[in-house]
Amino acid sequence: MVTVRHGAFAIVTMATPQKSLQAMEMGHIIRVLEQTNWRIDGPKGAAVILDMNPSTLRSRMRKLGIKNLKGVQTFKGSAFRCSGF
Repeated sequence: MVTVRHGAFAIVTMATPQKSLQAMEMGHIIRVLEQTNWRIDGPKGAAVILDMNPSTLRSRMRKLGIKNLKGVQTFKGSAFRCSGF
């Protein structure tokens, strides 16, 4: 157990492994994408929920290596299903 004191406040935390900021960001983006059925833009898209520009979200996804695991890929605004070849 770790106690951190800051003025009149004390924060007690359990000694657990901490995720990196990048891992936390990746997890959050993936949860929102799953919630929106991997829709990035539009009024019901992940970018609106995450309060970011759709192109910025796509860029973050590329940087973090997030790919659509459901077999639906987006390409310049259109969606197509990958066939099982």
